[in-house]
Amino acid sequence: STGGAADCHPVLAEVVYNPGNDPDELQWVKLYNPCNVAKDLTLYTLAYGGTFYTEGGRAKGLDMAAILQQGTCYLVGGPTSSVLNGDPTLDLPEDFMPSLNTAETVGNAIGLFEGVENEIDGNSIPVDAVIYGPNNDSDLIDATGVAPTNAMVANPPQNGAIRRMQLDPVWTTSVTPTPNVCPTF
Repeated sequence: STGGAADCHPVLAEVVYNPGNDPDELQWVKLYNPCNVAKDLTLYTLAYGGTFYTEGGRAKGLDMAAILQQGTCYLVGGPTSSVLNGDPTLDLPEDFMPSLNTAETVGNAIGLFEGVENEIDGNSIPVDAVIYGPNNDSDLIDATGVAPTNAMVANPPQNGAIRRMQLDPVWTTSVTPTPNVCPTF
């Protein structure tokens, strides 16, 4: 829901996690601020994994030291920008270590959590999440705190993206990433 400071938060907008033959240093996540106020990204943490969100080494604190104005996007990842990952202009050029999983056999998830890295644990519920791949066999939870039966979106083709289509978490796959385009929902 769009709204004021208390009830509104940034959302995941688009993800590229399987670019090229080796996704290392090419993956990225786009955040979008649908709120009618600016949001301080230092108050949020990205976490990801296939078995649980903190599989990437507790929660992946990305030091997103930025104020995200209303209706704008923030791109984190890379740090390499190439034709393989859509030539992103990165706001925070930082390698995901370990890399985002490609979810070939088991679904994976990326979550945006309120709180700094050391506050996120296995009991934390994301403010936004995307569960992607062939299934949700690991029972990863969404922003409602429930583990949906299926993944929210299938894997895209190689060098493709998964993209949020509306503010409600409706996702689709795309052959062509759009890292430098901000959504309008």
